[in-house]
Amino acid sequence: MKYAFLKSSPRSSFINEIKCPFILLRELPQSEYNAPLLRGASPAIAMPLVPQYTWCETENEVHVSIPLKGVSSKHVDVFTAPTILKVSFAQYLLDINLRGRIEEERSRARSKNGTLTIRLAKAGDDRSLWRKLSCEGTKDEIERRRSASLRERYDQVQKRMGQVGTNRVDEERSLFQKHMELEEQERQRIDSIKEAEKRRAEEDLHRRFAVNQKQQCPPPSPDQPDDNAARQANDAKSRHDRAPPVRPSATITFRNTPRLFKTPSRESTVVQENQFILKNRANLNSNALLNGSDIGDADPAWLAKKGDEFCHACDFGSAINAYSAALSIDSSPKPHVLASRAKCFLSLREGSDCIEDCLKALSCASIDGSLKKTIEVRLALAYCLNEEYDEARFYFCRHSDGDKKVSGCLAYLDKIVKVSDHKAKGDAYLQQGDFVEASGHYDHALKIDPSHVKTLMNRASCRLAASQASQCIDDCTQAIGLLSANSDSGETSLLEQVLLPLASIRRRWSVMLLIRRAKAKEEANPQSALKDLYDARDLANWLNDPSIDVNSIEKSINELEIPDNLPTLNTDQEVVYPIKAGDGTSFAQAKFQHSNSPT
Repeated sequence: MKYAFLKSSPRSSFINEIKCPFILLRELPQSEYNAPLLRGASPAIAMPLVPQYTWCETENEVHVSIPLKGVSSKHVDVFTAPTILKVSFAQYLLDINLRGRIEEERSRARSKNGTLTIRLAKAGDDRSLWRKLSCEGTKDEIERRRSASLRERYDQVQKRMGQVGTNRVDEERSLFQKHMELEEQERQRIDSIKEAEKRRAEEDLHRRFAVNQKQQCPPPSPDQPDDNAARQANDAKSRHDRAPPVRPSATITFRNTPRLFKTPSRESTVVQENQFILKNRANLNSNALLNGSDIGDADPAWLAKKGDEFCHACDFGSAINAYSAALSIDSSPKPHVLASRAKCFLSLREGSDCIEDCLKALSCASIDGSLKKTIEVRLALAYCLNEEYDEARFYFCRHSDGDKKVSGCLAYLDKIVKVSDHKAKGDAYLQQGDFVEASGHYDHALKIDPSHVKTLMNRASCRLAASQASQCIDDCTQAIGLLSANSDSGETSLLEQVLLPLASIRRRWSVMLLIRRAKAKEEANPQSALKDLYDARDLANWLNDPSIDVNSIEKSINELEIPDNLPTLNTDQEVVYPIKAGDGTSFAQAKFQHSNSPT
């Protein structure tokens, strides 16, 4: 008997009923025996190879392990029948006629670490030790046993497909009947309300009509001529004179009282509404219908989703406001909202606020393992921002096993600790005026991390104070180049990206370095020094930062003396500085041109 392999398709309900990614076999007629089995294959097809496998058994199960030899589990096909196990991947094909019967419903296949493990559940009659995995017998007996197993499997699948279709039809019919019953009940309720309202209106109309009949006066008698007509005219005139003046007009403003239950007054149950308001008096201030705010501003879930949208758009300030509003409304803070706000604080380099949110999120009871790991890594990064390296190392070490990003952060943390130690010693010697010792410690720090901008800036200041102008110029130039470099290259670690200052700080540092380099160039190259001062002034005016004293830069430009025999400065030369967007996520380039004369 010969069989062809048919790949399962997404539209095949038969394959969807099987829990493992099995393939379906169909029997080929005698006329197709010599035809190629695979669609699109040439007549000369190489015979498949039998893969290596191992197996073991218990009284209830049989375990078969097959090395996949680098093949992805997506390209592995497994098929089982009551007495058949077939596995196909790449150029390998394993076809075993099992010694006993198995239950396909309870059998499972799992791929892990490049090995496919198939757990076959033995049938009730064959729950004993088989001793052998394959059955023994003549070729005809094996073929008959195999055909019977495939037929039985096919009948089971057909029966299940029919049962699924019957259940779906019954479920749809039941849902339709329930929907019709609800509509009928609602129709009856509305009709009863209309009938009661009509009856009350008719009774009220009859009652008023009866009252009006009782109060109706007899018809007046016809007018009789009066002899005292003049006296009556005088009396009427005097009554007109005594009439009170007309009331002055006034404007009255009013507004409708907001109601918690949007139902008509004639259908509202006032007693039940008042009882509900008394029980929930503490939460009425947060109700948007009563305080006049928008309904979305009172929904914590909506505010949290809005915060996520702002965070994905890198608008961290708006995201923090949305998360804070959601946390102020919700009595029980959600860990994922606190974690998201901590991420925004970390992006804005606000380490203390990030630490506070992370600690609150970790104290929540409803926090899962993956979110806890993310929060603890974020907490370690915030501790590094605050230079609390011992606490940061504690949380990094908890998740360094098997995580390359955390391991990279831990390695960079060890480097930063050493650099900070040498930098602190160098700063202390610089304040004491010992420039040699200070420069030595700065050199040690830069050997460990040559891209540490703060150390380069301090060494430049030390060399400027020690009258080492050329070396100071080199340090300033190197630091400006590092500040202008693109930090989003993907080669830096996560901790290095977090410790990188924001764009506004880097631009302010660029102004300081330009001024320091101009100071070092005053004697040897005054023209280049004047160019640096112009660049610093233009960048400071563009930044509009109150911490930068633009007047002192202008004063330095005016005091710088340029000999008359030197060529004039090229006022059309462009200087490029790094500019980071306000959201703190991307880089652009800004060009500044020198003005013809100092401002």
